[in-house]
Amino acid sequence: MGFSLKDISELLNNDKDMKSVTLLLQQKINTTEDIIKKDQQNLKYAQDVQNMISEESNSQIQKLLDIEHAMEKNNEYKNFIKNCL
Repeated sequence: MGFSLKDISELLNNDKDMKSVTLLLQQKINTTEDIIKKDQQNLKYAQDVQNMISEESNSQIQKLLDIEHAMEKNNEYKNFIKNCL
């Protein structure tokens, strides 16, 4: 989890009620959840692009760039609407 046994041992010796350990674990959970959320967004994005093209596609690079640009604008629009609500 990124914590050494020495670090945990020091915390336990200095903080008998485990508040510090609980806080560190919560921070680790929050960080990991953020990473997972970003990875899920990246996965969805890649899957969306994959669904828009096929293996047989002979599309030019510009067409793929146009698809990417449209998807980015769509995500920006979704985020804008979420912020407005």
